Amino acid sequence: MKINFMNVGEGDMTILEIEEKIILIDVNISSRDDEAYKVLKQVVNNGIIEYLIITHPHSDHIKGIDIINEDFEIRNIWESGFRFDKENGKDEDYQNFINIIERKGSSQLKASKEKIKFPDENVEIYCLNSKNNDVQEDSPDGIHYNCLVIKLIYKNVSILFTGDSNWKVWNEKILNTYENLLDSDILHASHHGSRTFFMLENEEHDAKHNIEHLENIEPQYTIISAWTDEEKKKAGKPEFPPHKDAIELYEEYTTEDGGVYITGNEGNIIFNIEENSINLDEEKSKFGYIFSKGKRQKIKAYKENIIEARHESPTKMMDHRFGE
Repeated sequence: MKINFMNVGEGDMTILEIEEKIILIDVNISSRDDEAYKVLKQVVNNGIIEYLIITHPHSDHIKGIDIINEDFEIRNIWESGFRFDKENGKDEDYQNFINIIERKGSSQLKASKEKIKFPDENVEIYCLNSKNNDVQEDSPDGIHYNCLVIKLIYKNVSILFTGDSNWKVWNEKILNTYENLLDSDILHASHHGSRTFFMLENEEHDAKHNIEHLENIEPQYTIISAWTDEEKKKAGKPEFPPHKDAIELYEEYTTEDGGVYITGNEGNIIFNIEENSINLDEEKSKFGYIFSKGKRQKIKAYKENIIEARHESPTKMMDHRFGE
């Protein structure tokens, strides 16, 4: 498997190549001249995107979905089922998303401990969060509370895609229900490295940061899809994530054999996955990657029978990280 976390500015777009199948998680392109589109065009050599996963329909996660739909055959669309009300749903990108869903149909994923059906025995996919009917959709917390959180496991390597999910849904839904599914080798950080992953959106910046979920995830690599500080200043949006306090927490709880990478600094960040091996592809830059090394010592023990244990019962799944 190859994972390409695309540098698309303050937005998300990730390409997964799994046994000749293409999964695209979120879209953020403005035209066919965008570098991310050119990479996708090169990767999808048969013109087929097997799965398009939209974590939530904010513009920076669906921009250019009309171009993708025109130029590729999308066989399956997975999404949360979240919808804006008519007043909030006037954005062109959102309307393109809705039009495509209405024409092609979609699978609205449900959060569950059961695996999602996927045509490859080496792959396990779990949905840890989706639309929750007990949160008003047009409330300030609505779209991020209803955001997809996806856990993907290829052989013995696990990746957690958190979309823009906020602390509220992690505290109320995910932590207590999916504790044994959180441990992941690669973490795609929530909301472009925003502090909303660690505190409520209306809390003061000096309020207590909640880190129980990050302690459970304990990634080896953390990827933040976001602008650089220079790009934020140029756009006149210095308050945009990634936030310094959030980056510091990711550095603290990412293991010392890995690190924290920001796409704005690095460009596309590519991993090649084989069995238990995670290989960071540094060929794209003769200087290699610049990153913040993780600080946390590895504390979880690797168990050889994790696959059997997970198949038997995800709720009894054993931790699967190399320990000292």
